[in-house]
Amino acid sequence: MKKIEVKSEFVYVLAIIILSLSINMMEVTDYGMSVIVLLAYTISQKIPVFGQVEYIIQAILLVILCLIVKKFKMIYLMSFVTGILYGFILDLWEKILFQNIVVTSIITRILFYVVGVLLSAFAIALFYQTYLCPQVYDFFVKGIVEKYHLPIKKVKTLFDLLFLLLALLLSGLLFQRFIGIGVGTIIMILLNGAIINFFKNSLDYVFDFKPCFYQLSQQLI
Repeated sequence: MKKIEVKSEFVYVLAIIILSLSINMMEVTDYGMSVIVLLAYTISQKIPVFGQVEYIIQAILLVILCLIVKKFKMIYLMSFVTGILYGFILDLWEKILFQNIVVTSIITRILFYVVGVLLSAFAIALFYQTYLCPQVYDFFVKGIVEKYHLPIKKVKTLFDLLFLLLALLLSGLLFQRFIGIGVGTIIMILLNGAIINFFKNSLDYVFDFKPCFYQLSQQLI
C-alpha cells in the first residue's frame, strides 16, 4: 500500500489545534483533566486564563531544567514557543466556542469526554510525526533522563506523580476540595498511553511524513 505524503509542518500546527480543542472538550464535562494539565487547570480556576497559566508553568519548568542540566539549548526555547502557541489557541477555543457551553446531559458529557480523550491522544500521536518541538513538559523529562542516565518510563511516571501531588495540594489550599480530578483522570492514566500508541501505529501505516524544510529538520532531530 502506497503511503499518503503529508508535510510535517502542517501536522505540527494540526496537533496544537486538536490538542487545545480536546482539553476544552474535557473541561466542560467536569469528569477530570489529564494529569499534565491539572496544575494549570487548578490555578486557572482562580486566574481565568487557562492557556496563559499553561505557558507560565512551562517557562518555570524550562528555567528549572536549565539549572539542573546546567546548559541551555535552542530546542528548549522552541518547545516553549510551542507552549505559547498551544496556550493561545487553548484560550481562543474557549472564547469562540466553549465560553457559554453548559453540558448537563449525562450522555452528552460522556460523548464530549470520550471524544476529548481520543482527540488528545491523536494530537500527541501527531506530535511524534513531526520534527518540530512538543511542549516543555516532554523536554523536561528528556533532559533529566539524558543528564542522569535514568529510565524514561520511571522519570515520566515520577514527573506525572509530582504534577498530580502539586495539583492536589493546590486544590486543598485554594478550594478545600479536589479541582479537575475525577473518574476521567483515572481513565486517562490507565488508557492514554495505549490509545496514543494505537494512533501512532495507524498514522505510520497510512502516512509518510516529510518536512518542507529538510535542513532544519536534521538540525532539530
